[in-house]
Amino acid sequence: MDEDGCVVTVLGSAQTSVNGVFATGDVQDKRYRQAITSAGSGCMAALEVERLLAEEEADSRGDGSA
Repeated sequence: MDEDGCVVTVLGSAQTSVNGVFATGDVQDKRYRQAITSAGSGCMAALEVERLLAEEEADSRGDGSA
């Protein structure tokens, strides 16, 4: 968390410093804190989770492809 109490994410992403933990909306966006921003960033996190799960599945199969 930063000094304002917002969860810090990778720039342009919903990914936090903890693998598999994503932050969106009001907890991450101190500037806009609006419902539409939350909905859009929630979608962004869902896409990132999908990508992460595909990568982890590929790693568990040992083929390295996502």
